[in-house]
Amino acid sequence: MPLEEKQLDELSREVMEAQRTVTAITNFTDRFPEITIPEAYAIQLRSLQTRLKNGELVVGRKIGLCAKANQQLFGVNEPIYGHLFDSMVVPEGEPISMSRLLHPVIEPEICFVLKDALKGPGADVAKVLAVTAGVMPAFEIADSRFKERRKKAQDLISENSGAAMVMLGGQLTPVDNIDLRLVGMVLEKMVKSLPPVPALPCWAILPSQ
Repeated sequence: MPLEEKQLDELSREVMEAQRTVTAITNFTDRFPEITIPEAYAIQLRSLQTRLKNGELVVGRKIGLCAKANQQLFGVNEPIYGHLFDSMVVPEGEPISMSRLLHPVIEPEICFVLKDALKGPGADVAKVLAVTAGVMPAFEIADSRFKERRKKAQDLISENSGAAMVMLGGQLTPVDNIDLRLVGMVLEKMVKSLPPVPALPCWAILPSQ
């Protein structure tokens, strides 16, 4: 049975309150096994609209489940997306309090800084590079507000695709002479209480200010 508008509103408020209070909630897919991908995005959109009304600014987008293996694991056939807000951006080198997070995961990213708007359909590699001012190294700190490990993409999407925080590197590099297929990274454990979590690099896209 499709979720009613009132239910979508309530679930949006619930996931936002879980984020605000750093309190885990029961997975939506456990409570509503038939929840659809469009309904999950409807919940995300309501949360987006609330945050915009509260004065937050969208500074970029995050893309998740880029790898086919992860898409199959979560039951989708394409990547998912979420929104990055100004309140999520952490200056390079600034400590991050674990008290703000429930189930944090560190993910190395390549951040695309755009000089022009990118719109589809037909947004292929050439068009992406044409509107890119440069790339920056970044760490995404993803998080989950649910009690159980997320089992379906609907849980992930409904809570803004896990977006929590992002730390940008301090150097913007033009893409003219870079083969991004050959870009690698090294993640080192610096503090015993914060073990690194392996993750596949994905993409974050930020518009230039």
